[in-house]
Amino acid sequence: MISFGYNVHFADEPQIDDGRSDTSFPLIPVIHASNTSFTERAIYTTPPINLAEQEVRFFSLVAFNAIKSGDSWAMEVTGRLRLFWDGKKRLITYEKSAGYTPEYLRYWVLHTFLPLLLQLESRYHLIHAGCVDIDGSAVLFCAPSYGGKSTLVDYFLQRSHPLICDDSLGVEVEDDNYYAISSYPFHRPYRQPESLGEYCYDFVTHKEKIKAVYSLTEVPADADVRIRKLKGIEKFRRFGTNAFVKFRFLERTNFEFLSKMAHSLDIYSIAVPRDTGRLPEVYKAIMAHQKRYYPAHRREA
Repeated sequence: MISFGYNVHFADEPQIDDGRSDTSFPLIPVIHASNTSFTERAIYTTPPINLAEQEVRFFSLVAFNAIKSGDSWAMEVTGRLRLFWDGKKRLITYEKSAGYTPEYLRYWVLHTFLPLLLQLESRYHLIHAGCVDIDGSAVLFCAPSYGGKSTLVDYFLQRSHPLICDDSLGVEVEDDNYYAISSYPFHRPYRQPESLGEYCYDFVTHKEKIKAVYSLTEVPADADVRIRKLKGIEKFRRFGTNAFVKFRFLERTNFEFLSKMAHSLDIYSIAVPRDTGRLPEVYKAIMAHQKRYYPAHRREA
């Protein structure tokens, strides 16, 4: 399965056959194997953290803020599974607990473990956002959890816009341009804990230049749909809290990156009424705004 620019292969579980050829992407195998001794030898262990309504801990032989490519570490989801990253072999192994299912394995690997791995190895920056393709470029939707991102992404998918991400986005910087790295081919129009949601066949696998960000603001059901450009410190206040991985030792790195990204990109506030029946108006407003300010001749694939 293509995820964050890698071919993540769940070798011991049923595969999702989407007819794609994954051979051009670097392979990360995920295999069932015992590695309990690693957590017993771990020098650094985090206190329990609540993620997706589950208790999660992390283990490492080196300080988490010192992890680099080639290092190994582990994650335990109590009662579900343990995941281990072998930094030298570039391999994920897992141990099953009583509450294990293949669906939980895919969720924790794709939604949490792999993005954290890429963040720790400084391969990408990870942000919390929804993202779709509009005319060959990436457009981001930002909001707090349960703030309407997934609902809006789902509406764009229904209008034949390819999916880039529903929840977590990799970002790569090249020549002062910001590029979206798609997460995984699932979206959750109705969010449930520990679920990737519905499989999406129309999924972007190549990186796309980010051309705009819309910060969603919920307004009363009868309010107008309005879009306004954010400027100055307000851009960062609305965008700077969208780090996907919020460990304390990453706070400075996330702050500096999001500040630069907010300064470089066009960020807009869009008022979204609390009435899903008005999503067509929101969609039309965004598309009209895109047509007006990002005409076709300025697009870059």
